[in-house]
This record gives sequence, C-alpha cells and structure tokens, in this order.
Amino acid sequence: MSEFLAADSENVVNEPDVGLTPLVDVVFQLLVFFILTSTFATPVLDVVLPQLSETQSNSESNAWRIELDAEGQLALEGQNVASDTFENLLTTLISEYPERRNAILAADEKADHGAVLELMQKLGNLGINQLYFEHTVGEGGMQ
Repeated sequence: MSEFLAADSENVVNEPDVGLTPLVDVVFQLLVFFILTSTFATPVLDVVLPQLSETQSNSESNAWRIELDAEGQLALEGQNVASDTFENLLTTLISEYPERRNAILAADEKADHGAVLELMQKLGNLGINQLYFEHTVGEGGMQ
C-alpha cells in the first residue's frame, strides 16, 4: 500500500500557470494602435473666434463643421474647399448622409459680415436645419 501512495506522490501533475506578459503586450499594442489611428480635430484655417460672455453646451456631434477665415476661405470637415465648389460638395455630402442636417460655423471675428450671411443663406438653401456658431468664452462680453 505504501508503494501505491509513493507512486502517486511522484506523479503529481502541476496545474498550468497563466502568464500575464502576453496579455499586457496585446493591451499595449492595442493602445498604441488606437492612439496612432485616431483622428484629432484640428482647425485647418487660422480662425480667431469672437468672444462671448457665456456659452451654451453644444452636443451636436452629427453636425457638419464649416470654417470661414478672415480672407473668406472655406473649410468643410477639416478640408480646404474653394468657394465655387463648396455648394456642390456639401450637396453631395448631404445626399450621402441625409441624417446630418445641422452645421457648426466657425467664422473668424474679422470675417466679412456679408460673407457670413451669404454662407448662412447657402446653408439654408442646401437644407441645413440648424446652424450653430462656434465662439470662445471671454470676460466682459456684450450684455
């Protein structure tokens, strides 16, 4: 009987050990992948936004982003666009994404008032339902 017990104690199978090193390596690689492939929303044009005394939160993540600088140059979704092709491009994009009917306009504070109004009219004619104006928050704005 003692031979039987001794044989069993020698053939004890160790349980497998799960190493965490491969898991940490995979998580690190995924982190690096997502950091490198993410797009950062950086303005294309040098736009100085007007200042207001207070701000409202804008949760319009589905709105088209349009920039207008002081010289009248346009950018749509981070890409420079010539003024004469802006309407055709936005019409094409709206037909591809009909659920996106809002726009955020980042117009330079020195942009021509007439250019801003003309752009607003174009956006309305193209079917933009709501237009949000991007601005910075400063102290002592107009009351």
